[in-house]
Amino acid sequence: MRNGFIISLSAHVGLLVAVFLPVSLRTAVLPTGLVYDVSLVSLPAGMPGAPDARAAGSDDPPDATVAPAESQTTRPKLTEPAKEIKKQDEKAKAKDAQLTSKSSGTKKTSGSSDSGLHSLVKGGGGAGGGGVGPPGFSSQLQLDIENFEFSYYLVAVRNKVSSNWSPPAGLGTQTTKARTVVYFKIQRGGKIGDLKTETPSGIVLFDQSALRAVVRSEPFPPLPGGFPGGSLGVHFGFEYAR
Repeated sequence: MRNGFIISLSAHVGLLVAVFLPVSLRTAVLPTGLVYDVSLVSLPAGMPGAPDARAAGSDDPPDATVAPAESQTTRPKLTEPAKEIKKQDEKAKAKDAQLTSKSSGTKKTSGSSDSGLHSLVKGGGGAGGGGVGPPGFSSQLQLDIENFEFSYYLVAVRNKVSSNWSPPAGLGTQTTKARTVVYFKIQRGGKIGDLKTETPSGIVLFDQSALRAVVRSEPFPPLPGGFPGGSLGVHFGFEYAR
């Protein structure tokens, strides 16, 4: 029995040695004295777990959201009514400019009557009047069309008729002032037609002298090449005052 006890004890001692011996060996082989440096890095702002950038002790609540880029202030856009008003103003300005340009190119000359006639040439006569014709004579040439651009032609017609007029004998003894209007047409080649007294003066000799001045002036210069009409109607006023 003693031998059995010794055998059992030896077996238990051997088992304990088998269990604890490897652990002690592993502990002995571990290196000692190693030190590992660890650096703490701050997380970027906005990431989960990043520290609050506000000053310590601030009572202001943190921003719940970040303002989107679309919320930045931009130049206000024009509303539809504002756009319509601006468009109407531009149209009105363009129309005013067009009317101004048109009126500057086609001005009515002074002396235009309410009867549809358009006065284009007026002038005095004699050396004292600085024009063509005898002293005391004045003339007014009118047309029944607008925008006749060839004013030089009308000046030539007026000067030619005025130079061929002379007061009839005895006119000064009958009146101190007389006026008549003669109508005629100038054909394309310069010939005249439809000659007549349009507004009599009441003095037959004065009216006849006006008709005679037109007849003596024939032929007139040919109508300007840029004039589209086949003839030009002229209302020629004769006025004499002494």
